[in-house]
Amino acid sequence: MSKRPGYWLSICSGPGRAWIRKRIGSDEFEEISEELQDSWAKALKLEHNEPASKCAEPEPQLAWKYCNAYFERSVDGLFGAVYRPEFERYLRAHLSGKLDYNDSAWYALRNVVYAGGCRISRSEDASANFVGVQREAWGYFQNSLSVHSELLLTRPSLRSVRAWLAMGLFADGLASPALSSGLVSNAALLAQSLGLHRKTVEIGSNRGSEALRQTWLFWGVYCSEKHIAQRCGRPSVIDDDDIDCDIPSILQAASSTEPEMLTYTIQACQIYDQISKELLATQALHEPPMKMFDLVAHFDTQLRLFKEALPQQLRPVSCLKQFHMPGTIRMLGLMTTHCSFYDLLMLVHTIFAYPWIIESFPSSLDASLAVKVKTQIAVSSQIVADVARSLIVIERNLDIDRAGTQSFMLHFPMHTFVDLFVYVNANPEMPSVKSDLAHLDVAAVYFGQMEFVTGSKLRFPLHATLQQSPERWWTKLQQRACQTVLHRALVNRNFIMLQ
Repeated sequence: MSKRPGYWLSICSGPGRAWIRKRIGSDEFEEISEELQDSWAKALKLEHNEPASKCAEPEPQLAWKYCNAYFERSVDGLFGAVYRPEFERYLRAHLSGKLDYNDSAWYALRNVVYAGGCRISRSEDASANFVGVQREAWGYFQNSLSVHSELLLTRPSLRSVRAWLAMGLFADGLASPALSSGLVSNAALLAQSLGLHRKTVEIGSNRGSEALRQTWLFWGVYCSEKHIAQRCGRPSVIDDDDIDCDIPSILQAASSTEPEMLTYTIQACQIYDQISKELLATQALHEPPMKMFDLVAHFDTQLRLFKEALPQQLRPVSCLKQFHMPGTIRMLGLMTTHCSFYDLLMLVHTIFAYPWIIESFPSSLDASLAVKVKTQIAVSSQIVADVARSLIVIERNLDIDRAGTQSFMLHFPMHTFVDLFVYVNANPEMPSVKSDLAHLDVAAVYFGQMEFVTGSKLRFPLHATLQQSPERWWTKLQQRACQTVLHRALVNRNFIMLQ
């Protein structure tokens, strides 16, 4: 996870810690920061050792059960990782002993489908627990990982790309960003080596059906890779300037892809790519403030235009008040689009909402520019706070067992928690403080639920520590807010009396 400007983990950077220390008047956050970084570092490592023997594959009846669960209820369907008719044809031949080959790509692909289907199917059992479900699913996933080197070093194929992508999406649900990043990066590099990002044939030609599958597969890889880059703050391995294939408007028969939702997701990812290169790069901190104003305004406009281009009923609302977990893949895709939009809006405006970034601006600003900076800080901070509140409303009703991706389980919740926490500390006198503290409580409950559901496999200390000491931190914060309001009232009274 990056500490690049605009990313939530930058709160643990030297300037971020110094600002928090100054605001709360103690060194307590230093320990919290270290624990938070250690917790996240664990998520960046693969804790499982490869077993001496591979896990036995499921019997045919169970294999089909897991297969159906995967294709009917997996979030992977959003990205078209596996083409169902083709997969089921090969699986039928494989289980009946009529498949005359069993290469590493097919072995990895079927086992990761078993893993994903197992996790979905078993999680629907009320008596199942997260640890037990993950243990069984991990066995099948470990089978796929066991041919990792063969997939890298043997002749590439479309099935190899599908296997890498499906493995990366499964790892996403393990909340292991390094593992998912590495697997999806391999999918992206392999897809480009096969030329899937190139417009090689017309969709309407004799090879149109094959070209259509290849193009949709590339865009599925593209979205997955960009999402991971967005969360982790790492450079993308896909250069958008090197892509010349179009986003198709039609779909191959029996595909699980939702073309409308995936198209919106692609468009959001394309905006992120521009934001990452121009606004979130480390050298952006050395740009003059006027350049930062222009970039923030430009990308804010880009995101607003993206939002307005969506059909009315599909647009994210400015201040979300209620949310219900979607029951279909299509609606899950819509939720992904909305969360990505909110997340990008926060990324754009945290440049002026994170005080430790603002403090890096030159101190010798002329009066008019200083006023403009102050105004932009207020505007950006309010936008970030509004978006954070909306995402917390989503978290409040998020079903962790069904969400199944790191974006929903970790990144969006942590990003919103940190941003609203910073906003409250930076603006303790705002009328919304009491409501915002309640929002932070809701977010903290989500993390507690995540820790409970995962058997403490996923836990992060920031929210827990803050909840344990509200009488010290929040009371101090509110006292300072009262003092600020009182001071302003006295200044205003004296000013009126002087008149």
